[in-house]
Amino acid sequence: MLEADLVSKMLRAVLQSHKNGIALPRLQGEYRSLTGDWIPFKQLGYPTLEAYLRSVPAVVRIESSRSGEITCYAVACTETARIAQLVARQRSSKRKTGRQVNCQMRVKKTMPFFLEERPTEIIWSRE
Repeated sequence: MLEADLVSKMLRAVLQSHKNGIALPRLQGEYRSLTGDWIPFKQLGYPTLEAYLRSVPAVVRIESSRSGEITCYAVACTETARIAQLVARQRSSKRKTGRQVNCQMRVKKTMPFFLEERPTEIIWSRE
């Protein structure tokens, strides 16, 4: 049971860092980036990640949108209530719009003009 407690604590830490919740497909990647391991739901006896998450309602609150996307939110406990309060008061980051600054490539002309015909006379001659 020590492993299950550790996984639930790490899962709560991952979820609390996301103010607006995290989509179920992204949860595995976020957990791995924090811990270095995948969520071991199969070793804990669950066939799917969603089944494991539904078995720990003290850690995860699961909401489904109309489109069917599942979003996971952290459930604050007495130990993490202060952290949850701080995260809730954070400003949401504004998405940076990609400003395009002078996107045209400047091509330097190698010759000031181009000859369309062959020259008719020689300008310099050797004498």
